[in-house]
Amino acid sequence: MTQDAAQGAVVGNEIPNDDFLNLEEIMETAPDIACPPVAEWAQVSQAESWLVAAAERLANSARQLERVAGAGLLSRLYVSPAEVMIPLADRPIVRAKVWAQGLSAEQVEMILDRTCEASWALMERIGSLQSLPAELQTRELRSILLDRDDLESIKLILCLIGSEARLAENLRDLDTVAKAHMSAMANLLPPIEEDPEADRLIAVTACDPSAWWGAS
Repeated sequence: MTQDAAQGAVVGNEIPNDDFLNLEEIMETAPDIACPPVAEWAQVSQAESWLVAAAERLANSARQLERVAGAGLLSRLYVSPAEVMIPLADRPIVRAKVWAQGLSAEQVEMILDRTCEASWALMERIGSLQSLPAELQTRELRSILLDRDDLESIKLILCLIGSEARLAENLRDLDTVAKAHMSAMANLLPPIEEDPEADRLIAVTACDPSAWWGAS
């Protein structure tokens, strides 16, 4: 098991560290990934406010993988407003592709290494979910759902530059594990209308109805 995966396991009654996109250990040696200008992308594309807020929060993170996730989140879940024709060049996914093409080969390799480790850690957390005290399971499951969605957003950025294959394979394994635990997880979250992440989870399902981490 990798060090990150081991850190993802439950210790006693503590919730595992859900900041599993943290790159502090290698920040000094990896080339810094610039914050994607998602606020600018969102303004010209007239993205929904909840999506802009979620994408900006990730894009401006001190953690480099979260920056990549911010670019991917806006691109994945963006829906063009029906009443306005947004030029293709101004759509977030086009802007994100240009940004992703600026990543160096070393940065891409680092993203792949760390996201694959993160997917293994997430498998550990899913398998350990039921061992947590009941009062902690809902919070941990919500964190798992959002972390899985962050990985999907990063996969999109890698896909835009043809580098997603290794992560995609890991995510297929992760999703197989998650689906095997779906019946146990199904009743842990509140009704979707009461969930503070409702907008994002509903958008995930609208984007990909097969996504187990979306709104049920």
